[in-house]
Amino acid sequence: MYKNNGGLNAADAYAAQDTSYNIGVNTIFRIRFEVANTSSNSGTLISRLEFKEDSGAWTEITTNSNNVHLAISSFFTDGAATTSRLTSTGSFVPGQGKDTSSDTSVVSLGASSYTEDEYAIILEASAAGHSYQFRITNAGTPLDNYVVFPSINNPDSTPPVQSNFNPAAGTILKTTTPIVTFSLDENGDCRLSTTDESYGGMLGGVTCYGAGGTFMACFVPNLGSNGPKTIYTACEDVWGNKDTTATAHSTTYSLNINSSSSLIVGGNLQVRGGVIVK
Repeated sequence: MYKNNGGLNAADAYAAQDTSYNIGVNTIFRIRFEVANTSSNSGTLISRLEFKEDSGAWTEITTNSNNVHLAISSFFTDGAATTSRLTSTGSFVPGQGKDTSSDTSVVSLGASSYTEDEYAIILEASAAGHSYQFRITNAGTPLDNYVVFPSINNPDSTPPVQSNFNPAAGTILKTTTPIVTFSLDENGDCRLSTTDESYGGMLGGVTCYGAGGTFMACFVPNLGSNGPKTIYTACEDVWGNKDTTATAHSTTYSLNINSSSSLIVGGNLQVRGGVIVK
């Protein structure tokens, strides 16, 4: 599964091959499929992408197929040739990138050969809360065997889990305006406050950098005078699961900024000797 951020054969991967992944709505992403002929006979293939919403029926994907549909990618032209990116299974036959129709052109697959096709897809806002599986058929006829069905958006019901805080809890802070970073176990965005509030309640607080990802950086507002300081961070995931006051993360530090001091020199300054002028 790939991001829509590069050429047909060069986009960055969201996850490793054959790994399910959660995709946010209104984001174009791409799925690549490999079809292999493992028999000793030749055959022809017209790859057609189909999807299943939740436990529904397999349905051909189109440019307007309800909650999930094909989407125009600005990084390739429909029908452009693929090169091999997945695990090889014999001799490679170029496939196609597709973003305007689900069916590829017909290709001939000889014995022990394989092809790869890549589709640009988007989930509408109405897809939130649903899970999806995808498969390739031969112009509507299921293939003999499926090793894996790509799955996306098996939504959870909890906000992101926060960890790896830097500075760590208990650190003695030497500045009233530190930068706090931390990680999430899923994509999301976070806010910070010096009072215990829900994600929604922190709307007027600090919005952390890194929205939509798993690494957050928050610029803490002025903490004032020395002493114990507790900051609170609350997050929301792509499914809308938000921290409440009961689940917001708290991290306690100690602020200790040394007072400025003056240098005092005691005693008399004595100079001995003379000045010689030539």
